[in-house]
Amino acid sequence: MSKAIYITYKEEINKSDFKNIEERIKHIEKKIIPDNITPNPVNIKRDNNTITAVFNPVSTVKQSESSLCLGYVQNEEWDDVNSKSTKLEGTFAIFRKGQNKVQLITDWVGSRTIWYYFDKEKLIASTSQLAIIYYLNTFEFNQEIIPWILSSGTLGPFFSWDKRIKAQKPKTVLTLNIKEWEIQKKSSEIVFKSNIKNKNQKRDLIKALNQVFKNLNVDFKKWILPLSGGYDSRGILLFLRKNGYKDIKTLTWGAEESQYIKDNDAYIAKKLAKHCKVSHQYVLTNETNEPVEKIVHRFLVNGEGRINHISSYMDGFEIWKSIFKKKYLGIIRGDEGFGWQRIYSSEYAARSSVGLNLMSDYANLNEVMSEFNFKQELPGFLKNKENETFEQYRDRLYHTFRLPLIMASLSDLKLNYTEIINPLLFPSILKEVYVISDKWRSNKKMFREIVEESLPNFPFAKEGANILQQDLLKTEEFAQYLKLEIPKGKDVFSKDFLNKIRADIQVKTNRSKNKPLVSKIKTAIAKRLPSNAKQYIKLKGANNIDPNLLAFRVLIIIKMNEIIKMNIDPNF
Repeated sequence: MSKAIYITYKEEINKSDFKNIEERIKHIEKKIIPDNITPNPVNIKRDNNTITAVFNPVSTVKQSESSLCLGYVQNEEWDDVNSKSTKLEGTFAIFRKGQNKVQLITDWVGSRTIWYYFDKEKLIASTSQLAIIYYLNTFEFNQEIIPWILSSGTLGPFFSWDKRIKAQKPKTVLTLNIKEWEIQKKSSEIVFKSNIKNKNQKRDLIKALNQVFKNLNVDFKKWILPLSGGYDSRGILLFLRKNGYKDIKTLTWGAEESQYIKDNDAYIAKKLAKHCKVSHQYVLTNETNEPVEKIVHRFLVNGEGRINHISSYMDGFEIWKSIFKKKYLGIIRGDEGFGWQRIYSSEYAARSSVGLNLMSDYANLNEVMSEFNFKQELPGFLKNKENETFEQYRDRLYHTFRLPLIMASLSDLKLNYTEIINPLLFPSILKEVYVISDKWRSNKKMFREIVEESLPNFPFAKEGANILQQDLLKTEEFAQYLKLEIPKGKDVFSKDFLNKIRADIQVKTNRSKNKPLVSKIKTAIAKRLPSNAKQYIKLKGANNIDPNLLAFRVLIIIKMNEIIKMNIDPNF
């Protein structure tokens, strides 16, 4: 639930300068912490030329002199600059100092983003890109993010709102040589290569899973397991129980009606908790008295405008506020990398399956791209490699794009309120996943089989518990909000572009909810089509992005530009 900023200057910081820096950091705290909680006081420390500051500090944050770890790491030597970063077990962001060097370390999937800025006199690193912008107290808007937000709902491949700031890739160590004042980056490549000689892949994966949960050492008086009706959180629950954990607390959230629908996440989760004899709470996400504009603002500040997945937060972050107020330390989250959905064999299908969409993938965005001269290029490290199967490419994209840019962004939304551990992303598990055959990774077949064998004949959910994003954005309240706000984006977009986006916004009336029989049949068939069949249809037919989703993405750009500029203080 903490965020941090880590600043190293080339020269030693004197007392006068430190006092000014301290005031600046306290000023930043007010701009990046949620408006619906009272945080713990910021913890600021100085060591010669380095400042460490933790916003909303809690006991899960590890500090050792001028080294800092946010997240979860099992190794005692995490703060030793000479220890091998690839041997660190956990999901974390580490800032460490020693022997004339500073290191920034991301875990194997970049589950907790580290942002950094470097110039001739200082290195600023943080788990918040906004904290860096506000520390610099200037803003240089990054035009490169525009096409990426429009096409994928993300900031794109390790871009920031500010063109001077970079996001560190997964499995990477950035080292600053303080004496030479130079930085070097060393990344370990993520490669999926089936070890066909190993006939015991499933046994090895089960062994790794058991080892991770045996060593987890979590007190469930202070931690919660979010439980769905799917495989991932069920797998965590079953392995926790298998390794002796008791008094496990589980939590599910969603729309009120979802808990009564037989195949829904909410219904199955409740049934599973009862079967496993663990405590369970269901919390509603569609109840709030706050206006849409206030919820959107909080969503953008909490997540720093990195993602467009707002539907689960329409309670105004009340769930997460409640977890913070009850003084829980964190949640055990089920993000995983066991393999992604089966795909129709094409580069586009692999990219699209993980959310890596380009403007050129959509007919209506292609027109926008041409008409308004947006430019977008897929970087080389996200392209299909020679001799790489489409399944290997798909899963490499999942680990190098979806996990660090989509899933990490979703974690960011919650990390203001609670800590997160992602045990299924620990290196000892990922090592085994990298060598599983394509067949057993597709649709995470091996992990699914392990979970099914652990609890046979127990049903899985077929639909989520939250309101669908496309339905939310077409409600009258949300659509009218979009129509009102879109024209205000003239600082970023042309008037013609904004008029085009606004004109296409749709409102889903009560009458439109009563679909004709043919439409209902089409919807029912579409839900039951396998993912590769849907991809084939999408590949062969016209593919348009939803106009309200596009409008919301445009709104994110407009509002984030406005929020950041508003928080730059020329008098500070």
